[in-house]
Amino acid sequence: MRQKRQQGFTVIELLIAAAAAVIILAGVALVMGTGFRQSTSGMKATQAQTNLQAVYRMLTNDLRGADPTLSTGHNGGSGCAHIATALHWVAYCNTAAGATRSETPRHPSDTSPPQSTGGEALTGSGGSISISKSDTQFLITVRTSENSDGHQLAVTTRVGGN
Repeated sequence: MRQKRQQGFTVIELLIAAAAAVIILAGVALVMGTGFRQSTSGMKATQAQTNLQAVYRMLTNDLRGADPTLSTGHNGGSGCAHIATALHWVAYCNTAAGATRSETPRHPSDTSPPQSTGGEALTGSGGSISISKSDTQFLITVRTSENSDGHQLAVTTRVGGN
């Protein structure tokens, strides 16, 4: 007499299929995780560039309206640079927490900057602004703080003069 063959999978076949599914899912998770990290890194780099451009525009606008005879640059890259505009003293200071900007109203007869305190944060820790002055021209360098990959963005330009 003929024996009927049972239909279905053996335990061994089920274990092999489950192991293959786990390996495939682990590979998919690894690829997705790598893509997510790269996407996040790209977004952070884009944000850093956007911040750098905003600080650069603000700084160049202040320097274009500056009185070069009253304005001072940074001394060795530390401390504060004071920019005298028609209406304000603008201080760009480097601190351990990064670069800051503060504005104080200026009377036309004011010839020396006030003491700088606090201000709006422009860069994160490790970021800096360097302003040096030569006659009627300013040389500025803006550096962002390092990102998680250890990269730092910087821009250098001259403003003013002829």
